[in-house]
Amino acid sequence: MATIEDTLVTLVQTGVLSINERIYPYTLPEGTSLNSGSSALPAIVYQMVSDFELNEAPVAFPVYQLTVYGRTTAEAKATAAELKYVLNRYKGGYIFQVAYRAARDLRDPDTGLVAIPMDFRIAWNTEGGD
Repeated sequence: MATIEDTLVTLVQTGVLSINERIYPYTLPEGTSLNSGSSALPAIVYQMVSDFELNEAPVAFPVYQLTVYGRTTAEAKATAAELKYVLNRYKGGYIFQVAYRAARDLRDPDTGLVAIPMDFRIAWNTEGGD
């Protein structure tokens, strides 16, 4: 069975076409900045920020933060809207539902990029199945 992270990455890679499969765990690749080549952005970074599992049932509710990075506010916001459209209310396979929770607008001081961290709670069957 694929992990929940594998499934999340696949959903984003196949659904958010503007990132051209640029989704990374934890951080952007070294050297990605406002001056990076056009093929480096937009991009998404993901990490689990909290987890909760029911003791009496094979159900977990992790929250994943997916941060959209872009050169401009318009690029980042368009990619964030695409990501929200793909993930919010998604149901399929062993995922009961993905729920959008919150987002913030930031400018990354290290890279100069616009960053939009977005939180999604995923309810899923930890034993797999359809």
